[in-house]
Amino acid sequence: MHPPFRFGIVESKIYRGGYPKPKHLKFLKTLGLKTIISFVPEPLDLDLDCKMIHIRTDKPKENIPIDYKRIDDFLQLMLTDVTPVYIHCLDGQLVTTLVISCLRKLQCWSVFSYLQEANRYVELQSEEIDWIKRYPGEFDLPSAVPGWIWDEKPKRHPSLRLKKLASPEMVAEEVVQDTRMLEALDLDLGHY
Repeated sequence: MHPPFRFGIVESKIYRGGYPKPKHLKFLKTLGLKTIISFVPEPLDLDLDCKMIHIRTDKPKENIPIDYKRIDDFLQLMLTDVTPVYIHCLDGQLVTTLVISCLRKLQCWSVFSYLQEANRYVELQSEEIDWIKRYPGEFDLPSAVPGWIWDEKPKRHPSLRLKKLASPEMVAEEVVQDTRMLEALDLDLGHY
């Protein structure tokens, strides 16, 4: 069994790494994945028994290959029932690191801590570090947040501009809105 290139554990049942290839299938199946989130140019074409979500992301060139809106959408998705989940880009470096660094920012990690973690996977340039620091985090929090996000929900996030918590009446509507949001962003939703 071989894990994908740059495989790592983000949290319990949350994994990151590079583009999975057929030789990685046996390993990925042992994780009991419910979801794979791909930040790549084209949808993933692997035979895994899980939900595949494609967030179209170009290959990194000279600038940041992903925008804040896609990060907001990813984080809002992570606040739903997607775990166990594997998050990947083409090589498990820049895009995945930017995404996970923004997740750490949501979790109230210090800049020093999330940059230390990032440096295990890629040497971020000053432009990329500034991009993460400027990430505003403008999205709605659901009424129930997974326990792995915070030990205790902060009354006000120290660095993100999270929108008002959704009321319990809105919970059922959130699922419908999330699906419409992903479709509107031209994201590909695979099937089980």
